[in-house]
Amino acid sequence: MNHPHRLLPWTGEGGRPCYLSTDGTGPITRYADRIEALQLGLAATLHRRAREALDSARVVDDEHTHLVRQLTDALGDALRIAESRWKRLDRPEGPLLAAVRASHPHSPDRLALLALPGTVLSSAPAARQHVRATARAWGVPGDVIDTLETVTGELVANALEHGDSGEVAVTLAVAEDRVTVGVTDEGRDADAFALVRAEPGPEQEHGRGLLITAALADRWGERLMPDGRTVWAEFRTKGRGRARRT
Repeated sequence: MNHPHRLLPWTGEGGRPCYLSTDGTGPITRYADRIEALQLGLAATLHRRAREALDSARVVDDEHTHLVRQLTDALGDALRIAESRWKRLDRPEGPLLAAVRASHPHSPDRLALLALPGTVLSSAPAARQHVRATARAWGVPGDVIDTLETVTGELVANALEHGDSGEVAVTLAVAEDRVTVGVTDEGRDADAFALVRAEPGPEQEHGRGLLITAALADRWGERLMPDGRTVWAEFRTKGRGRARRT
């Protein structure tokens, strides 16, 4: 059972912590959830950029470089702890996640579901971080993880821009020699999504996410549900092939 007093993701006067007496529902709780997703998304982006900068920099064994490496490692650990504790919370499964779970077409060896706000841009980096950490824990090959992270970010960005959803759900599933990622929105803006599915011209920005997905995935497609729409992409973990729309 959750503690009735929730520590909010902001501080009050003098930097004092703020608490909310809550049963886990209500507008302030939902607002706090969005703020936390934003903070974690920004932290995940900063961690990735810091790690890329350190990996590409010349080897410099001085005090400042050593400190930056320690801070980067500590941030990565904090993100993993935050995700682990979030997963352990006794939260009721929302209707979108429940619908995704019920409609999943396969019986995967492993299945991970994550719900994120559909109204904040930070949901895209938060989804990438979640997929990367989960796939790494499952032993997915590194090159596949990189591709999964890229496609996840593009599909979530499309859902945020065109899905008109209060929530988006990210599904990661492993079965035999393949791994599948899916992004589900509430499917309110079908006309906008139909425009995205059209082949964009070289100067057109909209629809790039689906082109990237088609280029990187072994198979990909769209699945409609009564109250939502899923765009999914499948990747083989042994051998790679040409993307095929199904």
